[in-house]
Amino acid sequence: MPTSSDAPIRRDIFCLLAAALAACAGPCLGGAQSGQRPNILFIHADDLGWSDVGCYGASHYSTPAIDALAREGLRFTQAYAGSAICTPSRAGLITGLHAARLHTTGQPGYKTEDTAGRKFAHPNFLTTFPTNTPSIARTLTAAGYRTAILGKWGFDDSPKDHGFAEVINGPDEALVDAALDLLAKKHSRPFFVYVNYSRPHVPLHPDPARVAAYAARPEFGRGGRNPAYAAEVEALDRETGRLLAGLERHGLARNTVVIFGSDNGGFLGYDNERLADNSPLREGKASLYEGGIRVPLIIRWSGTIKPGTTTDVPVHWVDWHATLADLAGVKPVLLPALDGRSFAAVLRGDGSISPHPLYWHYPHYRRSMAGLSASPSSAVRNGDWKLLHFYEDDHVELYNLRDDIGELNNLALPKPDKTAAMLRQLNTWRETIGAQPPSPNRPN
Repeated sequence: MPTSSDAPIRRDIFCLLAAALAACAGPCLGGAQSGQRPNILFIHADDLGWSDVGCYGASHYSTPAIDALAREGLRFTQAYAGSAICTPSRAGLITGLHAARLHTTGQPGYKTEDTAGRKFAHPNFLTTFPTNTPSIARTLTAAGYRTAILGKWGFDDSPKDHGFAEVINGPDEALVDAALDLLAKKHSRPFFVYVNYSRPHVPLHPDPARVAAYAARPEFGRGGRNPAYAAEVEALDRETGRLLAGLERHGLARNTVVIFGSDNGGFLGYDNERLADNSPLREGKASLYEGGIRVPLIIRWSGTIKPGTTTDVPVHWVDWHATLADLAGVKPVLLPALDGRSFAAVLRGDGSISPHPLYWHYPHYRRSMAGLSASPSSAVRNGDWKLLHFYEDDHVELYNLRDDIGELNNLALPKPDKTAAMLRQLNTWRETIGAQPPSPNRPN
């Protein structure tokens, strides 16, 4: 496996971190909450857009199960993926460390993507992370949880290398069948079941009858929306409904935290194709504008979360390790070393997450999507303000997301002091975590 030049140093660091986690796993369980610890069911869609679900404003797709989950739980309006593409986003979720720190900023299959004629080449990024990196699977296993991952992993190794006890692959329907089998078993200890759909990621394989039904509707017949994509979103929702019904059937719904989210923003489609519609957000997958990183997030925890509530607390996929450990009652000394912060208090309704900047780093190009071409960039959000830096021409853009969710009014020139301060903040973060910039292309 290719490694970055400082990978041996990083492996030593992670060895120390992993040893600290192992050493504290037993005694640190003394910090667990009294009473029964919750099961955790994490449902991860692939490339589902922020506004592709009815409870987020979509009127053209059928998502009754997900919408019901929102009525029964808490809907986040400002949840962010760890990256604008899947692999680095999932790296942040699993580890609680920024993908830029891990150098896992790209994904398998794109390491040799052609950058000829571009100003930059790919940095020497990794397509997984060291096996001794702290992971949420190991943390929850140490807390007595049974762990299982079903579906997409996203890296070029095995989930078992990172602490998952059970690994199941297959199409979405088979994954849900397998998850229902797991739920049907007697549980002597709590479980963490991590279900990763392939939908609505391309290539699409929709039910022809459902495609025809959507195509007959006026908003699809005029060519404004893609009926095949709509059919795949509906199928994703149907499988989610089966999972939730299984929880009820086996008497597990009350003590299971159900999480539904997406790994990155909606994929707009290649060239003239139209798939996700992220409006009013700008752009989509592979872009660090809001359409590429803001994602749906719904969490149900019966008896704890008040049904039908929403929150505008900004959270980041890198927060998941700390948050799930908190829900499990595990408080090892390692947790403050994670990049993410627990937002479990938001779920319990007894606190919040302290305001702090959110960061993203994507030092790559991606193929043109719906006429847009992603280029190497980084971003920071601090409060209502968001700054983006683009490597290719070294320009920056500044937006006030409270007033301009669509990122249409660049305030970098009218707000020079704010722009300079946030760029310094972004530069300091990139330097501190060792983020890889894109590599200058050698002239022919």
